Amino acid sequence: MEVLEMIEKLVDYYQYNKLSPENARLYVQILGSFTPSALEYAFNKHIAQCAFFPKISELAGLAQAYVDYVPPKVESWYARLEGLKEKFWCEGRFDPLEWENLAFQAEQAGLEGRSAHIRETLKRYTAIWESQLAAEDEEE
Repeated sequence: MEVLEMIEKLVDYYQYNKLSPENARLYVQILGSFTPSALEYAFNKHIAQCAFFPKISELAGLAQAYVDYVPPKVESWYARLEGLKEKFWCEGRFDPLEWENLAFQAEQAGLEGRSAHIRETLKRYTAIWESQLAAEDEEE
C-alpha cells in the first residue's frame, strides 16, 4: 500500500477533515522514504495506540523504530510477494504452495499481519485463477 492510500485510510478512520492537499503532500514526501512494511507497522501501531490523527513526526518515529528493530531480511517478504504477483500476471504462473510457504515463513517470523495479508491475497488470486481456468474450459 502506498503512502497516500494509507493517509486516505487514516483520514477516513479518524474522520479527519482538516488535511489540506499541501499537508498530504508533506506526509507523502517525508514518509515516502520508508518501506511499505515500516509504514504499515507505523500506521497500524498509531491506530492501536492513539485516538487522534497522527502528526508526520509520530508516524516517522514509529516507522523508524520498525526499521531499527526489524532486520532487512524481513523486507524481503514484500519483494517476494510482489514477485509472486508478477509471476501470476506477467508469466501466467500460479503455485498456491509458494504463496502459503511465504505466509508460513512470515508467521514464523512473528509477522502475523503480513502472513494474514499474504493469505488473503492468495484467496483472491486463487479465485481469479479458478475463474480463468473455468473460462478456458468453456472456450474448448
